Amino acid sequence: MTVPTLLLEGRPIRLGKRIGKGGEGEVYAVEGRADQALKVYTIGDTGDRAAKVEAMVRAGLAGASKLVSYPSAVVTDSKGRFAGFLMRLVHGHQPIHHLYAPGDRKANFPTADYRFLVHTARNVASALADVHARRCVIGDINHSGILVSDQAMVALIDADSFQVTEGAREFLCTVGVPEYTPPELQGRSLAGLRRTQNHDAFGLAVIVFQLLCMGRHPFVGTYAHGEMPMERAIAEHRFAYSRRRSVGMRPPPGTVRLKDFPPQIAGAFEAAFDPAAGRPTAAQWVALLEELENQLRRCSANELHYYPPGESDCPWCRMEKAVPGLALFMSPLPLGTTKNASPAGGFSLQAAWAAIEAVRLPSVDAPNPVLPPMDLSPSQAALAAASKSRGQRIWNAVLVVIGIAGLAAAPGAWFVWLGLGGYNVYRLLGPASAGGPIRKGSALAKARWNAALADWERRCGGPELRANRKKLGEAKQELEQLPSELQKRLTSYEANRRDFQLRTHLENHRIGAAKIKGIGPGRTAALASWGIESALQISYSRVMAIDGFGPAKAAALIAWRNMVEARFVFEPRPNAADAREKDRINRDAAQRGDQLRTMLARGAHDLHVASLTVQARWKSVDQALVRVHRENVQAQVDDAFVNASLGERVMRASPLASAIGIFVLLGAMIVMANLPKMLIAPAPPSAAPVVSQRETEKFETPRIYRVTSRTGTTVVNVRGAAGSDAAIVDKLNAGTEVRVIGRSKAPNGGSWLVYVRGDGSLGYVFEALLTPIPTKAGTGKTCGTGPWIDRTLCGDASLKALDAQLTEAYRAARGSASTDGKAQILEAQRTWLGRRDVCEGQPDPANCLAEAYRSRIAELSSGAVSVLPSPVPTAPAVDSPDAEQVPRVFLPPRLKGDASSLVTADDYPPSALSSGEAGRVVVQLHISPDGRVDDCRVSLSSGFVDLDAMTCRLLIRRARYSPGQDASGNPVGATATQSVVWNIPSN
Repeated sequence: MTVPTLLLEGRPIRLGKRIGKGGEGEVYAVEGRADQALKVYTIGDTGDRAAKVEAMVRAGLAGASKLVSYPSAVVTDSKGRFAGFLMRLVHGHQPIHHLYAPGDRKANFPTADYRFLVHTARNVASALADVHARRCVIGDINHSGILVSDQAMVALIDADSFQVTEGAREFLCTVGVPEYTPPELQGRSLAGLRRTQNHDAFGLAVIVFQLLCMGRHPFVGTYAHGEMPMERAIAEHRFAYSRRRSVGMRPPPGTVRLKDFPPQIAGAFEAAFDPAAGRPTAAQWVALLEELENQLRRCSANELHYYPPGESDCPWCRMEKAVPGLALFMSPLPLGTTKNASPAGGFSLQAAWAAIEAVRLPSVDAPNPVLPPMDLSPSQAALAAASKSRGQRIWNAVLVVIGIAGLAAAPGAWFVWLGLGGYNVYRLLGPASAGGPIRKGSALAKARWNAALADWERRCGGPELRANRKKLGEAKQELEQLPSELQKRLTSYEANRRDFQLRTHLENHRIGAAKIKGIGPGRTAALASWGIESALQISYSRVMAIDGFGPAKAAALIAWRNMVEARFVFEPRPNAADAREKDRINRDAAQRGDQLRTMLARGAHDLHVASLTVQARWKSVDQALVRVHRENVQAQVDDAFVNASLGERVMRASPLASAIGIFVLLGAMIVMANLPKMLIAPAPPSAAPVVSQRETEKFETPRIYRVTSRTGTTVVNVRGAAGSDAAIVDKLNAGTEVRVIGRSKAPNGGSWLVYVRGDGSLGYVFEALLTPIPTKAGTGKTCGTGPWIDRTLCGDASLKALDAQLTEAYRAARGSASTDGKAQILEAQRTWLGRRDVCEGQPDPANCLAEAYRSRIAELSSGAVSVLPSPVPTAPAVDSPDAEQVPRVFLPPRLKGDASSLVTADDYPPSALSSGEAGRVVVQLHISPDGRVDDCRVSLSSGFVDLDAMTCRLLIRRARYSPGQDASGNPVGATATQSVVWNIPSN
């Protein structure tokens, strides 16, 4: 094009070289004006554009802003007609898409890290806010109209397309790029359409998202129901990364996620792309991005990575692992500045490692936390619940009485009365419904306590110290192997120079700079969102995985890639690309060496400081932990008070409640005693002879006899008392016990005993066939029947006296104990009574039982609350004078508290949980004389090291026992077995 003579304020202006060309005109340098450029329009009708430019010049926008290249003067042709305008020339800037796309960034901004991207996003928002402050609207936001310098400075160009207001007149923007156009304007004609700052806010949010998310477009992803072009996704508000709404799309694989950002940034993106929310303004984005810039963290694994403080670790490491060969950021060292691999400053690996090994680390397991004593009373809520429970039980007792009375008055309806009485007896003796919320609150408080304790242990950092120590050992090994690894990489590169040159050739051919059939700006943005920016990343499978890319477009891209590859020429001689790659390899190795040396040089100091910090935390009182502990103790006190056992409720009952309970109990006993007579019809009259009072000697107390002989299947045939023959046949087996109520003389001589048969009638048997069984005096209870413990106490007056002493000691201990102590004493007493038969197998059972009673009485008198465990077989004595004397354990150790509280779902090792490891662990514990676990050995493994180790660790820390006792009641060391089942939690 031949440029006509142009005039600036009536004077000719000389143009320099052409520096740009667009659809509406061309941009030239101006001779003698190094900081200015001139745009000459090539379109035929410039009437509307001339009026807009003249209005912008009159408003003095160019002099008011340094962020936008506004028109500063009007240029005319030789006939005085509008031809173009003068504007500020932007030096050293590149289009913003050269920065946010990782591939372009490597070539155009090789030293830019994530801090640079965030700062650039902040400057873009600031430039847009400046435009809005001058009553302008950009309208046509796109990646070509925003330029960025290597200092992250931003300049906006193409200002002549802005929407400008002058007085009551508005000059509209009639163009736009679909991928930055808001949903409400998608598919509409922009001619004559008034733009708003809210429309600009959408385009700004897209630019910010692309800068912060490695060039990904927010509306490109995988659609669940077929093809979803970007323009349609925008129009339908399908923000693929949304966590608030279901949009039918999900992000491309291996991309950043919204949860990688702080809630303020994630919320701003949700609001910008949600039809029901207000889009953040440019000024709001400035504040949000300034805060984000101050919050960035440096990755511990890769010091080139700075990342936002979201819910997860470094997202850039995750993305680079997901895409092999991907490097999001380059080393800031320029070419030719490779550091010497030798340590600077006299670093000595041997000395550094010796210092690290000299640091003494504390125990891997934290001790029990320092907690103040808690002596709490039931809360008001517990008192109210207990009062409500008492009211419920009084009503249940009344209904039991009604059931008893009804059964006595109308036994024919026994099923009604038994149902009424039985149900209310259950409600009377069982847990009250009012205590349910208290029990639930107790469980929740205990779960919170376990979680808080686990968090405290994690913060104490014992295991973390050893993990850091292990990392230092790995760093030492890596540093020692670094020279050989560097040589391997250089050798590998030399052997694969052709492949490297080909990869470089393909990577330098960017899709955005090529003309490929069917691949416009929208498709290019979609490809970039899937990590396909150059010919190097193109493959048929990767392209076909993108929504909207069918076989035709995939074939076009493959054909273009093949054409680019066909133009490749291998250069066998070393060239500049080889030098750059070798320099990069050396720089990477030198940089890694510096990282490792710094880590090792600081290792001893860091370990020492961390060790002191951990030990200080162990000794200090953690107020947050104390608060949760207090809540847990209060909840357990409330639970024990409201949901007490039956024995506890009896001990706490008022005189009135006790009287009602006794009345109900006596009534129930009377009814149960007479229930058979009430429910079963009377037996028919017996064929046995009637023995008159005159002929029968009735015993004052019934006596118990055992049948010792018999004749065939009958015991005896006798003649009736009236002289008539009557056969009294009773099939009694030898050894059967009979309850005899008197003696009678037979008419033909001899005597028989009168006994009560099962049906309630009388029976007769010869006295010679029976042998009397001793009974307790005045009771008729047989000493030779029942459990071993009853028979032993029945026949030994001294043991009976000890049993009475134990009862008195138990009542005294219960009367002086706290609420929690009463429950523990009750449980201990029940368990001890149930284990007395451990003495039955001893050489001297009576003496063994007497020792056990004396030990238990002494234990209750001293205020201890331990319990007697299951018996442990005692090994035979070794009759050898040289044998080691091991104290005989008469009472084995017994676990205090609930075994289910020792290990909970919150204790599951994270590594075992993620690997799906589960199983049963059986351990052998050694209990010291003070009741603590001082050793743990796995006798039956779960098959998983983490589960076995965690079982022992938790039991050593949490389990507490009543110690084992010898025959004299002295505490001794002993062993106990404990089983723990690890099941994967269901949620």
